[in-house]
Amino acid sequence: MKLVRDLIPQIVEESGNSCTFHQVEGKELKQRLYEKMTEELNEFIENPCIEEAADMWEVLQAIFYHHDLHQREVMNAAEDKCAERGAFDLGIVLERVEYSENLKHLDESIKSCIAGYEEEIELYKTYGGD
Repeated sequence: MKLVRDLIPQIVEESGNSCTFHQVEGKELKQRLYEKMTEELNEFIENPCIEEAADMWEVLQAIFYHHDLHQREVMNAAEDKCAERGAFDLGIVLERVEYSENLKHLDESIKSCIAGYEEEIELYKTYGGD
């Protein structure tokens, strides 16, 4: 059993076949969307193309929808983060941060930036690191 696009049961029936399905919602739907995103990402890794990117995009939009996030607001936040912290185009891997003794004198935006990178490093270690 896996989450499929909304029209798949209809397409199966129209092709002369039959299928059994059920609908999920709430936490189960979110969990299945996360699993679907992993599946689509793996397919994209194997075959980076427009079709696989479109599948990931469709799942991501569904995740936004079921978390009451609006696409335009997400895109605006992404643009703001990119302007503030950059993108992921250069392949920069932060290995460590050595704190200066005068860290307490840094303004809050720099402290926030450093903390944000530490969070990203921890996420990388947790989900993608060796």
